[in-house]
Amino acid sequence: METYCVAIDDGRGRTQEYEMELPSVGAAQEELTRIFGDMISNGVAEFWAARAWQISVSKAGMPLFVLKASALQLGGPVTAVR
Repeated sequence: METYCVAIDDGRGRTQEYEMELPSVGAAQEELTRIFGDMISNGVAEFWAARAWQISVSKAGMPLFVLKASALQLGGPVTAVR
């Protein structure tokens, strides 16, 4: 098993960090994608309020991958989103 550092940013400036033990990078991608989908589907109101969530995964200080999701509501004046 390998140890991965997972940083979850809820889009409101609050980042939580966790360590997970998984057998491979592929397993980490699969598990974190499932977790990210669950977070969004179980926190729909929070997701729309924050508008952008991100999960960053690293191993031994080396960045491996990032999952990002953002929500844009259209139908009125549109402002630039950064």
